[in-house]
Amino acid sequence: NAIKQITTLREARFEKTLGYVELEILEVLDQLKRNGYKLCLISNADVIDIKHWKQSPLTRYFDQVIFSCEVGCIKPNKAIYQSALHQLQVSAENCVFVGDGGSDELRGAKSLGMTCIMTEHFLKRSGEARENVLSHVDYAIGRMSDLPILLTLLQTELKGNNI
Repeated sequence: NAIKQITTLREARFEKTLGYVELEILEVLDQLKRNGYKLCLISNADVIDIKHWKQSPLTRYFDQVIFSCEVGCIKPNKAIYQSALHQLQVSAENCVFVGDGGSDELRGAKSLGMTCIMTEHFLKRSGEARENVLSHVDYAIGRMSDLPILLTLLQTELKGNNI
């Protein structure tokens, strides 16, 4: 009975998280799509995490979605990033990976040659923990709303519009 209650609470939490996305995030994703970027979501997720994905306002912004429970590996395993590259039909050198650094995701993306941007919008670290994550990134931003500006500045260095 306790397991059932915990599962129900967890499912409700993910339903709420996927259903009520910050306006700033939706505006950034909308701006990136209008600017022609291909977007791929890579998420370490299980079947409960993704049960309500199709009802999320996020779905309309992503060209590809890769959930670890569907591909059989998790970040930072190179295979999950390679799956994204394959689905987008791009090379790692032409991609930017944006993440908060959870699951050592930035190290995984960097190991393939992607440009890595750490966002502190969702997760703020300090001291040694922050320095460890920063050792695997090319750029860091405080808010997701900083991303379009940074990408515009990087545009001349990138050979494609891929994230």
